[in-house]
Amino acid sequence: MYAKNLNEFVSGSWIQQFKYKSFSPNEICLQWIIADPEINYLNSLADRYIGRLDAFSDRIPNLDFFLTTHIAKEATLSSKIEGTQTSIEDAFVKEEDIEPEKRDDWLEVQNYIKAINHAVAEMEELPISSRLIKQTHKILLDGGKRKREASGRI
Repeated sequence: MYAKNLNEFVSGSWIQQFKYKSFSPNEICLQWIIADPEINYLNSLADRYIGRLDAFSDRIPNLDFFLTTHIAKEATLSSKIEGTQTSIEDAFVKEEDIEPEKRDDWLEVQNYIKAINHAVAEMEELPISSRLIKQTHKILLDGGKRKREASGRI
């Protein structure tokens, strides 16, 4: 591999095929010369923050519990955008203990949690792909008030 000035990088080119054009990417696994000092500074800063985050993760006694809690928090906050009224506390309650009028909202949050966990587990074997997105979307819209025929389809 050789060094290349990042300012001269071209991501690829469009190639005329029979009746369509396709994008052909250029090789990106190169050593780059970054001439802009601000980019070098920002890279250094990002590297420092990643190191701090890594050090912080060593202090968490139960990383799985932390991630489960974080995913539940994200699920409840993201679902609120669409009007769901489930709290993070409710996300950890069993279905039979949820009041019937709150069950659809609770199910949406549970589907969100299942969808995230499914996507993360599948990415051990699959790349981010339309298949993975469709599978995750199907889980997200399974049951509840948002169930639609388009579930799992783009």
